[in-house]
Amino acid sequence: MSFLLPKLTSKKEVDQAIKSTAEKVLVLRFGRDEDPVCLQLDDILSKTSSDLSKMAAIYLVDVDQTPVYTHYFDISYIPSTVFFFNGQHMKVDYGDSTSGSLFYRNSTRRVQRHMNRETPSSTACDVEQ
Repeated sequence: MSFLLPKLTSKKEVDQAIKSTAEKVLVLRFGRDEDPVCLQLDDILSKTSSDLSKMAAIYLVDVDQTPVYTHYFDISYIPSTVFFFNGQHMKVDYGDSTSGSLFYRNSTRRVQRHMNRETPSSTACDVEQ
């Protein structure tokens, strides 16, 4: 199903996607087209891409064609998914089985949101200056 999602084949194309995707989450799937696990993830991403089109842009990036980003993001597992929002890298920490964290970093503050799976309606938001 990787043929259904747009591919970025150079550093310049990845740079352009990061800079031009505004008010949406940019999802970059780093991997290889022939890898079976990547194909499974691509299938899931392609099935959800139309539902997420108003809030996310999804692209496939081959790790062999973009070694600069593969090294920069320290991609050691295939597939790996990297997220951006308004040009800012988002670090997602999936945590343990009971909670997870979403980190959004910009130049002035760090926001951490904790989500507890046992009580999905309760969330706490900590802002660090």
